[in-house]
Amino acid sequence: MAASNEMEKILQEIDLQALSPRFDEQKININNVLSLTDQELNRLGVTTIGDRVRLRETVRRGDSHDREEGNSDPAVDMIRHQRNLLFSRSDGRKRTGNSTAGSSKRSRTSSAKRGWTVSVICLSDKDTCKVPTSDEKEVLYKAGLGLKKIKFDLCDDVSDVMEKVSSDEKDENGEVIGFPQLKNCGGYEFLKCQSNNRGLTIIGSDWTVKSLKSCLGPQAKLFIRPIQVNLSTVPIENSASSTQTVVKEACKQCGVEVSIFELRKHCLFCVGNDNDEEIYDDSFTSYSASIIIEPVEEVVTPQVGVEQVLVPASEEVLVPVIDIHAENQTAAAPIAETSTTANTMMNTVFEAIDKCVNQHIENPVEILRLLQSVLVTGRNLEISDPSQVEEGPTNFIIVDRSNLLDTAFEEINDLSDLRLTLEVQFYNEVAVDYGGPRKEFFRLVLSQIKEKYFDNGLRELLAEDYKVIGKLFSLSMLQNGNVPKFMDEETEGKVFSLEPATSLCIKNLRIGLDCLGMYTVGIKLPMIRYLFRPTATKLTVKSLINLLHPTFSEEGSNNRRCENMVYAAFIKYIRAAASGRRGIITLEHILQFTTGACEEPVLGFSIHPELNFVPIMNSFIPTANTCSNALKLPTPSQTVPLLPEQELFELYDYAFANTFYGMI
Repeated sequence: MAASNEMEKILQEIDLQALSPRFDEQKININNVLSLTDQELNRLGVTTIGDRVRLRETVRRGDSHDREEGNSDPAVDMIRHQRNLLFSRSDGRKRTGNSTAGSSKRSRTSSAKRGWTVSVICLSDKDTCKVPTSDEKEVLYKAGLGLKKIKFDLCDDVSDVMEKVSSDEKDENGEVIGFPQLKNCGGYEFLKCQSNNRGLTIIGSDWTVKSLKSCLGPQAKLFIRPIQVNLSTVPIENSASSTQTVVKEACKQCGVEVSIFELRKHCLFCVGNDNDEEIYDDSFTSYSASIIIEPVEEVVTPQVGVEQVLVPASEEVLVPVIDIHAENQTAAAPIAETSTTANTMMNTVFEAIDKCVNQHIENPVEILRLLQSVLVTGRNLEISDPSQVEEGPTNFIIVDRSNLLDTAFEEINDLSDLRLTLEVQFYNEVAVDYGGPRKEFFRLVLSQIKEKYFDNGLRELLAEDYKVIGKLFSLSMLQNGNVPKFMDEETEGKVFSLEPATSLCIKNLRIGLDCLGMYTVGIKLPMIRYLFRPTATKLTVKSLINLLHPTFSEEGSNNRRCENMVYAAFIKYIRAAASGRRGIITLEHILQFTTGACEEPVLGFSIHPELNFVPIMNSFIPTANTCSNALKLPTPSQTVPLLPEQELFELYDYAFANTFYGMI
């Protein structure tokens, strides 16, 4: 019975008192516990390696203590001696070689507190309900939050735990132990990750270390979330890392040694050296340009350069003029207009480029979306709610369909601020442009530019026109029009290059593009050039049907029956157009009749196209509202039956072949 009591005390010492009934049932005591294998201890409930090690060490320590006190039983000593002969260490080392030192060391170990180290992640948002992603973890880490390993004692109560997680003390490496931001956040709560998903749930148990350990398990992470106030995610300076040696690299443009962490940003705005000399390297060729800053009041003749770089202006408005090699006057580089508006626009472009670099935005569509958000001003490009139309300043132009290029070039050249939303009206056509006529204009003008200025090579005799062509390219991309995808790879490479242009057409095209900063963006962020390359994507029957989502009446009504008849005929017409059985009508004609665009814009439709059914008025000719992207198909009534298929399809042909705004 005494041996059983000793075993119970040992189990209680190592926090395994719940296993005492099993040990009593199997008649396991301090005299035979050391002879048990790991598998046998596992069956008794000692499942972890650490618990098995602590159990054996505690039993050995008790044996040593009994021998030192002289309280051992001779019979027990004989059994212990026989056990040691059977289960002694294979290397022959004796336990009694330095018994005093070993006993002292074990005594110090037993007196030390047992610890528990857990991975703790402090969240910044009080409404976070999921485990942060890798990008979010990086932001948290830079702000002094995120993942930290905090060591607790198993005897710590709630106040000890809260003190350690919010501690501002530093360890031997200079790292803050806890999260001092939690002290002024208005309270926080502990969470754990749900199994098999990224959801977080609140820990409802007590916050003592023993309770948290049993709730989380051995491998789980502890999450901390503020309750009332979001924590700041502004990066803080890491004192530990600031003392480390900063790796530097020399800039190839100016020769200045820059921190490797700031090198990309430095290269973005580097203006080169001050000697107007070309710098060549074995791996690449780059040109450095000096900057001549002159006041706006003076009449400045733009000189030829390679790359435009803006220097922040002081109180006096400054305009950058790039000069590179006086003899290379034919080398083209875009120069912004010498005006405050152009200066402000280019500063906005550089800020957008800097943001893309710092936030690692590499998707060309995301880059274009960012540029659109910061460059386009005035009235909204598209209406998001057909019932509410917002007003604002626009660039109003009026063009002639029958003489589109000439009238378009004249109108675009007369615009003083290209950043304003373009509002287009065609001669003798009734339409208010809230997005539809503008997309129709870009589609038509780019198609004619492709045919006249690019299909048969660049037209050097018409080189002056390429300035306005560059402006139209930029406007179309930034204002939800078509992207010009008809430049061959060689021409595209020459346009977006730092090398001097040998063609006057390329030079003027660069100037036109950079009126809205698109040439500079193409140089600094080469990923956006992929938008100019042709794609194999083609409008299909399935994609058109998915785009033109129908809106039906209630199931079972008479209107629904008529709508089903018309929709079935329309689907059949779409398939006939796709197979070429409707003459010149293609799927693109149907989409451009509905939206003004022959393909889905790169940035998508602000209002998803839809198919509406309307009661018949005069005929079954379809109509459309291109600003709200709505195609309207008339439905039959009790007095007007649906036309035969051939007659109905001829009316559809007539409508979709016509792009006139107004009543057909």
